[in-house]
Amino acid sequence: MDTRTKIAALANEQPMLFAKGASESDLARIEKFSGFSLPETFKWFISNYGSGIPGSFLLYGIGIPEIFGGGDECITDLTQEFTDNGWTSAEKGLVVAIDGRGNPVVLIETGAIIIEDHDVGDVRIIATDFEDLLNHAFNENWNII
Repeated sequence: MDTRTKIAALANEQPMLFAKGASESDLARIEKFSGFSLPETFKWFISNYGSGIPGSFLLYGIGIPEIFGGGDECITDLTQEFTDNGWTSAEKGLVVAIDGRGNPVVLIETGAIIIEDHDVGDVRIIATDFEDLLNHAFNENWNII
């Protein structure tokens, strides 16, 4: 079963783990904020699910899943918060997740996913693209936390 099918099945079985999908105007607003075109897989994910927990960690987009109380926060707000707090990686893209230590996980213009580790003081690639990150979400041996 491919990753998209797994996510669709999970969202069908446990809808409280996902928010509602993003609109075209939401996507345009996020692209304008980031300054780059969103990768197709990321667009697919937030268009269908907004944000959610497709495996082992929460991925941000539009809205907050019901399991976390709901809400309509946007990835742009989260990214701006990290940028305002001096996280240089957040200036390079969109904060799509936060690891268990509070480090931002960022989708950058090339499509790669990076993490800025404040304990070590480095920025490194953790996934080649958003599809790779989704695949990792279902791998029990891999966790950004």
